[in-house]
Amino acid sequence: MTQTAPKNVITPRAQQERITMPDRSGLKYVFTGGGSGGHVNPALAIADGVRDQHPGVRIEYIGVRGKIEADLVPKRGYPIHLVHARGLPSVRQVIPLFAFALATGVGVLQCLWLLLRIRPDIVVATGGYASSPVLIALSILRFLRLSSAYTFVFEPNVIPGLVNRLAGRVADRIGISFI
Repeated sequence: MTQTAPKNVITPRAQQERITMPDRSGLKYVFTGGGSGGHVNPALAIADGVRDQHPGVRIEYIGVRGKIEADLVPKRGYPIHLVHARGLPSVRQVIPLFAFALATGVGVLQCLWLLLRIRPDIVVATGGYASSPVLIALSILRFLRLSSAYTFVFEPNVIPGLVNRLAGRVADRIGISFI
């Protein structure tokens, strides 16, 4: 008796077959995720793959000031927009919690403006607190019917982080690297 893999699992034979991709030139992508290299590097790897397969796409990155993405992204040749965001502190710490809320609110406003200006067709988020203002702003724009951007959330870790667990509820597609 032979076993067959489920349809959604890529087998070595399926990997060898040439898959023709639809032409995506002219599409606008926004990548987001960061705070650490564990979120930025997967986003850049996906962006590189998209750019290699579809040279005509426009790719921009939204990250956080003072974090690793501010250095890595421009070195790979992508424009980056830096916004405000902070990691979620303990709820027992009142002042850091207030600073988190303020930074996230400012970041969401910045991302609303950026997303309205860029008008992305696809938003790819790899998690980390850097992606939260982008995903919140995109949710607002989608609710107001000011954006129809397709949302792809990729979780590069074995255990999904808080942002990706929440974003997974509203994402069009979710990708994981571990099963």
